[in-house]
Amino acid sequence: MKQSTLILTILLVTVMAGFNGCSPNQHEISFATLLDEMIDRDNMAMYPDPYFVCSQASSYDRRSVSPDSAGWFANADRSNFIRTEENNGRVEQVLLDTDGPGAIVRFWATFAAYEQKGILRFYFDGEAEPEIQGEPMSILSGAALVGGPLAASVSELTEHGKRGHNLYLPIPYGQHIKITYESPDVANNGGKPGTEAFYYQVNYRTYDAGTDVRTFRMSDLSENEKTLAGVQQKLQLRYRGHEEPEKEKRYNDEMQLGPGDKSSVTIKGRQAVRAISLKVQADDLPQALRSTVMTITFDGKTTVWSPIGDFFGTGYQLYPSSTWYQQVTEEGDLEAYWIMPFRKSCTIEFTNLGNQPVSLTDFSAATESWKWNRQSMYFGASWRQYTEDTGKPRDLNYTVLEGQGVLAGDGVALFDCNPGWWGEGDEKIYVDGETFPSHFGTGTEDYYGYAWCRDPVFSHPFISQPAGYANRLVGNTVDMRYRVLDKIPFRKSLRFDMELLHWTKTIVNFSPVTYWYIRPGGKCMVEPSPEEASKDVILKRQDIFMPVLAENDTIQGEDLILVSGGNDGSAVTTFILPRRPRWQVLEMHWAGAKAGDMITVKFVSERAGTYRITGRFSTGEDHGTYYLSFNDGKPPVKINSYTPGPDMKTVDLGMHTIKEGENLITVRCSGEISTGDTGPVFGLDYLTFLKD
Repeated sequence: MKQSTLILTILLVTVMAGFNGCSPNQHEISFATLLDEMIDRDNMAMYPDPYFVCSQASSYDRRSVSPDSAGWFANADRSNFIRTEENNGRVEQVLLDTDGPGAIVRFWATFAAYEQKGILRFYFDGEAEPEIQGEPMSILSGAALVGGPLAASVSELTEHGKRGHNLYLPIPYGQHIKITYESPDVANNGGKPGTEAFYYQVNYRTYDAGTDVRTFRMSDLSENEKTLAGVQQKLQLRYRGHEEPEKEKRYNDEMQLGPGDKSSVTIKGRQAVRAISLKVQADDLPQALRSTVMTITFDGKTTVWSPIGDFFGTGYQLYPSSTWYQQVTEEGDLEAYWIMPFRKSCTIEFTNLGNQPVSLTDFSAATESWKWNRQSMYFGASWRQYTEDTGKPRDLNYTVLEGQGVLAGDGVALFDCNPGWWGEGDEKIYVDGETFPSHFGTGTEDYYGYAWCRDPVFSHPFISQPAGYANRLVGNTVDMRYRVLDKIPFRKSLRFDMELLHWTKTIVNFSPVTYWYIRPGGKCMVEPSPEEASKDVILKRQDIFMPVLAENDTIQGEDLILVSGGNDGSAVTTFILPRRPRWQVLEMHWAGAKAGDMITVKFVSERAGTYRITGRFSTGEDHGTYYLSFNDGKPPVKINSYTPGPDMKTVDLGMHTIKEGENLITVRCSGEISTGDTGPVFGLDYLTFLKD
């Protein structure tokens, strides 16, 4: 071969390799390089090279085999393992057994009936002895490998045994990984009664063949001690900056938006937005947070469409939190730190879809120059809203993406109208046309890093629950998850669904936001929803369940609207005891009253008339004696709801005149104390009205 021809051939091969986005890079991937990647904000905006697939092993119910199967929404998501095997006389349950090159990038777990006798083992590259072994909680959220925030349990306000335990320490392997669990109390049987229940999710990368990955060794922790400490510090402090802040430019503005108005800022040049911050001011702030929409257009293509509050991780209420990608302060500052590159221009636009004036103050966009190359991607965010009857479980779609990109995070803001647990549903993420999802979870709260439907708030770099009211009561919950090493790349498509699986039959308002990056030519299949964003936000249960006396002649106690008294939270909607999943009966529940204390509630009637009213009341040893009266001025009716055990009773409340429109009911405590710890309970299941 002539020398000129050889040179031409070498050049051609080099150029073709440069155009192949899937060709493995030659640098070694190791524990240290993965730590560097974790805090490299720019890396998230780069299509992976070398490419990897992110998958999940979990304890999901194995009866879930296909969307058309009877077990698709099966919910025994614990103690389901790949297999049981014997190693050196030990019985070990296998959680994960897969070939590399790859890396463990997230490990979540929680337990029930756990005596802390379990042993978790990591076997690398076919070795007979585990490199990592120890009690699971000490490994995942204790200090056996690393401290927080790379190893953390949430919420710290929750009792330790009911927390989610999260390990984000990267654990690479060159050829193979097997993870097992040994416990005298666990069996591979779905956690049947009398056995320990082990819930787990393991997110792991599998790199393209030929990628050079150095297998983790325990010595890596000491050899990289300084690097590890630096990563921990940056995560703990939510490091927002970069190494050359003097190169940063800032675009500032104040925007006054009347109903229907738009205002925008356009940035020119080859740059990347590094931070966006603002405050929202309006008479009705919750509505403004939902009905003021932010869109971002990069190089003529709009990829971000979301209500402001949802985009910044606070839903339609101001709930302070601080994560790697966003911050909401007590003073109302909304801040986002996604890296958003573009080649020619970026337009950030705000539209007021509401009926009130909205002020956007202290708006700022920080940018820095960006070297656009074949790996660079556009940032995107999509938003949806569902108001759903929970009578049957279903899959709600978060987003659908086509092209090449990565899933970078998501969150949900919801209002639950019943105090039952709303989040039994599992995530299902399909990559590149999968017929069965490569990410199938064990519960919504598990996906967001906590456990056991607990309501205490928490903020971690990669997960947060700024509000958890709906987990225990009627109200809001906001859950967020931000991905770094556990980002999910796709070559053709990605579909993200979440089951809505509720303990009770009610209505839930469910609004997910999803963050992603996509290469030029890719697209999001979720259309903007201005009609949804402009709807009135739900602040109280009666925004959905209005107590109206209409054709059925019944008013549910839990639907009554509290007018006065009990505003300290002592008068609430709750389950009639005993509390348990699928317990459908709710009541208006008032506890802790003293002699003479009163509450007033109201309902609405569509017609006037005289009615015989009967009431269905809960009873029990913690209940007491009350006087109930209506707005027609007739003498109050005495109701003694004390009984030795929990029960129900029906009481004839007599004839009463009901007005068209609003009607009041007053309940007064007699002072006859029950044996309960909280003072005498008053519980009203429902009222029935029979026309004279």
